[in-house]
Amino acid sequence: MPNMRSAPLAAILLRKDIAAEPLFDSLIKTLRADGVHAAGYVQREYPAPPGHDAEVVAEDIETGETFAIMQPRGGPGSGCRLDTGVLADLAGRILARLERDADLLILNRFGRTETEGNGLRAVYEKAIELGLPVLTSVKPEHVDGWQAYTGDMSVLLPCNEEAVLDWCRSGLAREAGS
Repeated sequence: MPNMRSAPLAAILLRKDIAAEPLFDSLIKTLRADGVHAAGYVQREYPAPPGHDAEVVAEDIETGETFAIMQPRGGPGSGCRLDTGVLADLAGRILARLERDADLLILNRFGRTETEGNGLRAVYEKAIELGLPVLTSVKPEHVDGWQAYTGDMSVLLPCNEEAVLDWCRSGLAREAGS
């Protein structure tokens, strides 16, 4: 397993009591102030009235454009509501832009869909091919899938802004040196 600074892929290990979005928002703000051009998506969840599902969108880091990524069910229920068609569209959009001047790819979460071989996996793979550092997050129940997918190319980071910024900055320095 690579040390924290040498891994081209990193996943923030989420805890059940902490959402990833505030950490990603703060990281993106800090990295932008450092002149870093990050590409990718951050997931946002908006509360819904009682008896309805929350609205979940993916927000484009570069443009601020949002995309509803969950299929409406008309009320709360069980099962995955992820709209795989929208996810495929998002993958196509980011793949079309990756070869431009992005310094870092941020994808909000590696989850069940990616563990199963779908979702944004093509985006992760293209970023690796281009030598672009990739930052994501992973819930404890998907860590095994993340590690099986990434092997020795990744590192798990604590849900701590300082540790994540350290990884980002070392990955950007490594990319600049290549």
